Amino acid sequence: MRSDVLLVVLFFMKLSIDFLSPVRAANFLLTSCAAIGVCFVLLAQPRTLARVGMAGILLALSYLIMCVWWYLLSDDLDSFLRYVSLVPIYYSVKLLVLNLSEEKIAAVCRIVLNCFIFFFCISFVVSVGVANPLRRQFFNFEHANILGSYALCSLAFVYAINSVSRARVRQKVIPVVMCMLSTSTGASILSLAAFLNMRKFGFISIIRLLLVGVIGVGVSGYVIYAMDIELFSKIFGPFQLIWNGAMDQVVELARLGRPIQELGDEYQSSLTWRFYAYVIFGDFIKSLPLQELLFGLGFGGYTRVWGGMMPHNDFLLVLVDFGLLALVALTLAIGIGLRLVWKRHRAWVPIVFVLVFRLSLENNISSFYLVSLIVMTVAFAVASLQIVTSHQRARALAARIIAEGSARRCGERKVGQPLGGRVRRSFGPA
Repeated sequence: MRSDVLLVVLFFMKLSIDFLSPVRAANFLLTSCAAIGVCFVLLAQPRTLARVGMAGILLALSYLIMCVWWYLLSDDLDSFLRYVSLVPIYYSVKLLVLNLSEEKIAAVCRIVLNCFIFFFCISFVVSVGVANPLRRQFFNFEHANILGSYALCSLAFVYAINSVSRARVRQKVIPVVMCMLSTSTGASILSLAAFLNMRKFGFISIIRLLLVGVIGVGVSGYVIYAMDIELFSKIFGPFQLIWNGAMDQVVELARLGRPIQELGDEYQSSLTWRFYAYVIFGDFIKSLPLQELLFGLGFGGYTRVWGGMMPHNDFLLVLVDFGLLALVALTLAIGIGLRLVWKRHRAWVPIVFVLVFRLSLENNISSFYLVSLIVMTVAFAVASLQIVTSHQRARALAARIIAEGSARRCGERKVGQPLGGRVRRSFGPA
């Protein structure tokens, strides 16, 4: 079967069951079995292992060994099977994309975007009937922010289209509409990256953008404070804590494991809650012995910190569950990815920042169906950029060969013309 058809089938199946099927265990089995089946089909091809490479094989083996270690620490077989399945999920998508041309990649992206908006609309209509989107309650998604993160994955396909051609306005609007309907504030803001054009940006432009952002936050904070103090406290709660000198009280309450409500009604915003959770998890991490700090507590280790509450920060969650080594590996992977896209595919820089911001402010890796979609999306993006890079190099090489050939022919004519002229001038009069 053609690789583009298999890719469309994989994403169609993934999106349909995640949006519409509430049986998460069956969804996991279906997704994993489909990915494993695709990997077996691809392994029958002679160039598959060469495309994975020795580095890819070693990284996959190292990850699987660590999964065994985390399973031994936690005795959580369900999480072990889910995280192990991420290896065939990643490589099934990546290897299929590597078989495609740029035009096929763009075509697959357009179909996947249409699938996103189609199944999102169906799920939203069902949510209106069985839940209450106005109260941030959605069918088949435990939280609005999870739905927002899920919808944000569609951004990568808009950028992939832009890498090989030009995405239409309708395609750029799809992630924005889904994120806004999810009622996730952070996802709605980050989805506007669909309209950024980083090809024209340099380092100085980014510094200016950051300065404008800081000034904008300051001015908006002043205006909101003048108009609605309650809204100001909800948005700028953590800064109020620092400004009012309440940090010592926050640390003391965190160490005692007391509820955040004891801080007062003016400090009950979601941002303040995140800030308070960071303090609690940070204090817990300081108390860990060296082995647990390096290798983690195992799957679900965060339940030992704050009665099962998660920190709304996936970097902290990785540090607690999987250890400092895993956090360093994740940070290095993001840093290397940012460096590569800055040098070769600068238009993708916003996607890296969207990923970092979303991991920093939400609980994403606790929902496996979201993690598996993120892994599929990352695999698609990495492979598509490899294809684009190889085609760019081939076109550059062909252009250089043509230019050298033209220069050589021009040089030959220039060498021949003066010589003929001198011969005619020397012997012509005679």
